[in-house]
Amino acid sequence: MATLLYNALTGPGNNSKLNYVISDYLGKGRFTTVFQVREVSTNTLHAVSCFSLISGCNVLNLATELNRIIALEHTNLVKYNDLKLSSALCFIRSEYQDWSVRKQIQTFGKLEESLVKTYVRSIMKGIKYLHLKKMAHGSLNCSNIKIDACGNLRLLKPGNFIHLL
Repeated sequence: MATLLYNALTGPGNNSKLNYVISDYLGKGRFTTVFQVREVSTNTLHAVSCFSLISGCNVLNLATELNRIIALEHTNLVKYNDLKLSSALCFIRSEYQDWSVRKQIQTFGKLEESLVKTYVRSIMKGIKYLHLKKMAHGSLNCSNIKIDACGNLRLLKPGNFIHLL
């Protein structure tokens, strides 16, 4: 998977001409494998989610939905930058956020009430924005709520943003 990821990020058809180094394996979900990559020219870290395209999958519909997610811009959402499709795999590059609410609770224990209030406000702002864009988040949990370097909450998991008709 790592070799396929590298080829997708740096190979033919990559019009951005950026060089990446795969720096870490971050984990595996039900459908995706996630790697941390470093953009060599800027030293910026990104997360890249990789998943297999299911046989019979409508790639055009998938690309349309993923491009809707990439177009989302809000302080309380992790930014998804672009996607690459190969014959059997899809790669989504996003901002890298190392810290999650889950990790914070595991490290420091229970959260103070004032912090919980701030977090809930941030989560609701992100959800409100999604709803304005006719989308819903299908999997809110402590692992999918990231905290950036400034302490801002950011919702994660593009595969769980559901288009509302």
